[in-house]
Amino acid sequence: MRRVISWLCIFLVLFTLGCEKGGENGYTIAVDPSFFPLDIEGREENVYVFLNDLLHEVGEKSGMTLNKTNVAWDMVLSRVEEGKVDGAISSIEPYAHNKATYDFSELLLQTGPVLVVRERSNITSFQNFGKGILLVANVDQEQVILREYPEILPKTYDQLAPALEKVLNGYADGILLDAVDAPAYTQVRFAGRLRSAGPPLGNGGLRIITKKGAHPDLIQRVNTGIEAVKASGMYKTLLKKWGI
Repeated sequence: MRRVISWLCIFLVLFTLGCEKGGENGYTIAVDPSFFPLDIEGREENVYVFLNDLLHEVGEKSGMTLNKTNVAWDMVLSRVEEGKVDGAISSIEPYAHNKATYDFSELLLQTGPVLVVRERSNITSFQNFGKGILLVANVDQEQVILREYPEILPKTYDQLAPALEKVLNGYADGILLDAVDAPAYTQVRFAGRLRSAGPPLGNGGLRIITKKGAHPDLIQRVNTGIEAVKASGMYKTLLKKWGI
């Protein structure tokens, strides 16, 4: 009888572990290695390995395992909605209509345009840019600047290299570069001559999403882990390590 009870207890333990995806086996997180439709052309590998390290650190800090599985861009959301994965890394933003379908973690990586200025410039953010000339990549960025910072004079550019030269030579006061690309210019190519000024514009970026109400524990633990990784200084270390 004792043997039967013992085997029954073992069975119940194994069954519980098998059902709890956040237990011994961890959570399965889908990721599209191209990060489409996010525009980070040429930097996908940097972002991928950064996220790999970040998820490991987040898991360590919050006591869970986050297992990435590569999924094609057009299958990511359906895998989440069908419950085939616990969550996914996605660039969709937490607008009200998206929150009706998904739960969102805090940002794993903020993207979008970042303000880049000369190293010796007094500009520290969009707020104190003043009435200077800001070079922007497209009409969409131009409209955002006109709406949010009407004193700034945005001008679109066609080619990046001449635009950067205008900033370096003082013909323009700043330029918007994608946050993922900016370190390649501010920390490598033009280190000591250009620098970023403040966080990226807007709230775009990569987050972990789950099906609405499916894994509130996962979202909570990811947020706790992100906060702890940033507080420890490891987040900045990883950004620098992978040139992001």
